Amino acid sequence: MKINIIILILLLIVNAGLFANDCDFQTLLGKTLVSKVENGLEIKSFDDNVIINWDKFNINENEIINFVQPHDYSCVLNRIIGQTKTTILGSLLSNGKVFLINPNGIIIGKNAQIDVDSFFASTLDLKEVDFNFDNEMFLESHLDTSIINLGKINAKNDVYLISKTIKNKSQIESSCGDINLIASTKVLIKPEGNNNIFILSEDKEIPKEEVGINNSGLLKGVKIKLISNGNIYANAIKHTGKIESNGIKNINGEVYLVAKDGLIQTKKNAQLIAKNENSTGGQVNILADEIRLEGNTLIDVSSKLGEGEVNIGGGYQGKDQRFFNSQMTSVSENVKINSDAIINGNGGKVILWSDGWTSFLGDISSRGGSENGDGGFIEVSGLKNLIYRGRVNTKALNGKTGTLLLDPSDITISAAATSNGAFDGGSPTDTFTPTAATANILNTDLTLALDAANVVIDTTSTSLSSGDISFTALYTYTSAGTAGGSLTLNADNDININSALILTFDVSSLANLNFNAGNDILIDADLNVDNANNITMIAGNDFTISTTNTFDCDNVSSIQLTAGATFTIANSGTGTPGNIDFSLSDNLGITANDITILGQIDNSFIGDLSLTATNDINIGPSTNDSSGANVQSRVSTNTGTISVVAGNDLILTGGTTDDEQFAQIGRKATNVNCDIHLTVGRDLKLIAGGAGLENDCFALIGHGGSGGFSDSSMIGDIIIHNIGRNCILDSTNGFNDCFTQIGHSAMNDSNNLTFSGDIRGPSAGSYVPIQGDLDIFAGNENQTYAIIGHGGSNISGGGTLTLSGDILVQANNIEIEGGDSQDTAAAVGFQVRMSAGTPSAIINNSNVKLKALDNLLVKAGTGASGGGGPGLIGALINTTDVTRTSAFIDIDLIDIKCLGRTTLLGGRTNPNENIILLGAMTADLDSVLITTLGTSRSNLNIDIEGNFSAISRNGETIFIQNGTTTTAGKTLNIKTGQDFFMMAESKGVQVNAIDTAVLDIAQDLSLLSDTEPCIIDAQNTLNITVGRDVDVIGHCDGSSFTRATIQNRAGNLSIKAGRDITLGPWGEIANLGSGEIAVVVDNDFPNKWDIGSGSFFMNVHTEVGRSGGGIVRIFTASRSQNFITNQFGTSTFVNGAINNNVFTQGPLFVNSAIEQWATYFSSSFGGEPFTIFYKDFPFPSILSLFGQDPTFLYPDYELFYKPFYIYLYYDPLIRLPKQRKVPWNQLNEKIDLYKSQL
Repeated sequence: MKINIIILILLLIVNAGLFANDCDFQTLLGKTLVSKVENGLEIKSFDDNVIINWDKFNINENEIINFVQPHDYSCVLNRIIGQTKTTILGSLLSNGKVFLINPNGIIIGKNAQIDVDSFFASTLDLKEVDFNFDNEMFLESHLDTSIINLGKINAKNDVYLISKTIKNKSQIESSCGDINLIASTKVLIKPEGNNNIFILSEDKEIPKEEVGINNSGLLKGVKIKLISNGNIYANAIKHTGKIESNGIKNINGEVYLVAKDGLIQTKKNAQLIAKNENSTGGQVNILADEIRLEGNTLIDVSSKLGEGEVNIGGGYQGKDQRFFNSQMTSVSENVKINSDAIINGNGGKVILWSDGWTSFLGDISSRGGSENGDGGFIEVSGLKNLIYRGRVNTKALNGKTGTLLLDPSDITISAAATSNGAFDGGSPTDTFTPTAATANILNTDLTLALDAANVVIDTTSTSLSSGDISFTALYTYTSAGTAGGSLTLNADNDININSALILTFDVSSLANLNFNAGNDILIDADLNVDNANNITMIAGNDFTISTTNTFDCDNVSSIQLTAGATFTIANSGTGTPGNIDFSLSDNLGITANDITILGQIDNSFIGDLSLTATNDINIGPSTNDSSGANVQSRVSTNTGTISVVAGNDLILTGGTTDDEQFAQIGRKATNVNCDIHLTVGRDLKLIAGGAGLENDCFALIGHGGSGGFSDSSMIGDIIIHNIGRNCILDSTNGFNDCFTQIGHSAMNDSNNLTFSGDIRGPSAGSYVPIQGDLDIFAGNENQTYAIIGHGGSNISGGGTLTLSGDILVQANNIEIEGGDSQDTAAAVGFQVRMSAGTPSAIINNSNVKLKALDNLLVKAGTGASGGGGPGLIGALINTTDVTRTSAFIDIDLIDIKCLGRTTLLGGRTNPNENIILLGAMTADLDSVLITTLGTSRSNLNIDIEGNFSAISRNGETIFIQNGTTTTAGKTLNIKTGQDFFMMAESKGVQVNAIDTAVLDIAQDLSLLSDTEPCIIDAQNTLNITVGRDVDVIGHCDGSSFTRATIQNRAGNLSIKAGRDITLGPWGEIANLGSGEIAVVVDNDFPNKWDIGSGSFFMNVHTEVGRSGGGIVRIFTASRSQNFITNQFGTSTFVNGAINNNVFTQGPLFVNSAIEQWATYFSSSFGGEPFTIFYKDFPFPSILSLFGQDPTFLYPDYELFYKPFYIYLYYDPLIRLPKQRKVPWNQLNEKIDLYKSQL
């Protein structure tokens, strides 16, 4: 109500001495005309502001006083300065605003009728105006006076009743304005704004046993406010009647019951109703230090379009700045609060709050509209304690279910009755006394809430409690139809599942389960959730699924688990570890600083799984040591995607105390179809089990594992986006079947299995990017292999194993070391063992690519345990005592690049296993058998920027091979930046090409045989280009010999050396087909007129020759620099011969079939049985004197001879003398270099 400031000022000049002796009132301001009318007075004013002082002001029964004013906004102020109360038993009428101030009290009788535009009645007196507050009215009185209304007050606009105490037992109505009942001794009223009434309190007073505002009647208006000074009353506001707020255009209906520091109580059939003119719900706000809603109280803000609002004890979570907060809020059993949307629209918002203790036993409904709209929002919260035993309903027939938020300090959900607070039954004050700082919710009360709403339980830590939420007794919930709500737990501190929690939602309810803990989440009992839409759990600190417990989720769309510190699936010394089991299209994500999994995360059906750690991820080892149970550490899903991101290390460790304590990222089951993505900031380590007698304690990134599988497939790419430092696979501590592997595996199986998928970098065809070193070490017992690739399988019976996929790996230094027993390969590629029966193995359409940015070392096992496993890059099918049906290998490409030194080392003591660098082949225990039955399509590329050394020791055969059966267009390419060194000490070293072979060696090529041969063999064309020397040297111990051979079987053979080609004893160059042979020395000087120091050297028991009819050409620098023996041996092999013929030198500079002068590579001339070409030509300087170009005679010759010197030296590598021709000005330099090399 707007108060005219002129009235306030003129009130100050009122003087009781102005009264006339013959009347009861005096007009102090304005002009009035008083007329007696039938049964009363008519007081007519001619000004908009009139002040009248009365000695007393009463209206008897059936009497009327009518104030007739110029306008409806005109004001008449009636101030009673006498000593008697005002009693109105008749009618008070006015077309304007009427003010009535009587410090002695005001009574409006039972049959009284007040009908005005606005009505202002107060027993508080006006005080002097403080001119710093121009638009304010300050009223004060310390008298124990009251306003009592037993009649009817009707106003078009505002109604104010202000007094120490107010009782309304009848009716107060305002059609277009506010109704304000204000109980206090000091009041400040401002003329503008929604919050224009202020209770002014001094020091807290001792409350009297009285009620500030007692409303048992009807209050009906637009905005209705009951405001009481809670300091001075035992009960600030007591409401047992009806309050009805009806909004009008542009003004919403609102009800306020406000008692700062006091008690508000509703009883009996109390009603508070608020609605808006636009068919939306209004607002009811009840604010006090203590609130007790009792009896059959009804609070109704429902409407056709919903959106009503109720705030009792404060706003949302006690943080609404519009309201102060209650210390205690209690809603008894029969209280009903309704904020429904009846037809269209969302349910409203209902807040029950206290900063202390909240008790709710009533009924709240906030439903969505029958035709459209979602359910509303309900909060029942107590900062220190919550008792929740009420009922809520936020359903929506054609929309989403709404939300219930419970927000105590600590809360326990159990089978015990809701407790920790009670009323003492006192009178007139029945006090609710909390007995602890925690709340308990009965299981069945939570069930009723979930059936009707989305339930949110919040806790806040206080000085009396921690802010925990705990389930301490078995809780089972089954949704009652499609309306089952979501459950959200928000704890300031911990969430503890200490007893089994079983939640079964309706599949169509789209219910969610949300846990948010400021500190820890501990699942210390079984947690089973079916048919939820999403599960989200966030722990500010640690998230632990403890020993022997299962987190089982079925048919959940998404599961997200997050820990601010460590996520742990724990394991103890006995019993089974904690598990997460999820299935039926579930997606699971786990995020933490650190993740430790000593149990299982397993999806047996369809769904994605992701692990993301800022720091480390550790999977295994299990620490079970006495239960005898199979205890695994596993992260798996059957169909979908697994993504693992570790900011630091990713470590998988097999167990050490019992069988089958394996660690695995991947699925150990049949018919798996799942990609695996890995991103590792530092090291990736796979460590097999301990050195005890434990079996099957493997570490595997991939599908499958030990044990048998029915006919099935295991499909999925393993995509490694980054490894920031080193990658280590180590099974050296394992016992039987304790292997390490990145790839798919099925050990000991006799069924039909298919493994398929790439092992690669982030994009198709890219390398696995290992920023540090790659170390692969196989173990010491049976099937303790270490592999990056598929297989490692021991197949038997009549089953067929089919493997396919590209394997692409890059690292700095790469070391691959075989183990010491059977099936202990260390490998990049494919490895299969056939152990019994008639199995089949097929390796299809695959590529193996390995790149070493520094050095590459491949080393066979030492054989210390009686075996000696191979080091392998490529594919190996190992057959042992079986009659295989087929062993088909189809490798498209094997590509090896090394920027540093490459070394192949055979084993030390045992001849039973081989070192296999590359290739596609089958092997038994003592040798490699070229027995692939299918058509091989195998390219092999070896690109080494440093030295490439292949050394076989003590019975170990080294193979460099790209297939088994000739197929056109498949090439073996070897390129080195330095030397290619092959040495067979006791077993062979072989380079085998199924079709064409191309060798490009930057420096020296050396083949040195001992008791077994060194061989470079191509099924078709063989081209070798060497930057410096070629040495092909066999061995003879007096009774037997071993050859060193460069040969091909079809097409042409070409060997070009920048300097020398040396054939030592039992060294040979052969074309076993009908193609040509071209041997070129001094190739550093390929242009005419240039002659270098290169020489062609053939010792005894050597040969250059062919089997068919091709031409043999040997291009040299100078005949004087060559050494070709013409001695014959006694064996069937012709020694020191070229094409089975003795070479006899002809006259100098005379061309013949076997010698051609002044000719450079390559010439098409070819004689029988061979031709040797020289760059030499006689007397070039003499011919030039005649001014003629000698090319008209010989197009390729040296124009001027250069002075050269020839020195002899002993080469310790080939154990033979050699000669070297150098220009005279380089002689001293070369001799010094040779001495330094000695």
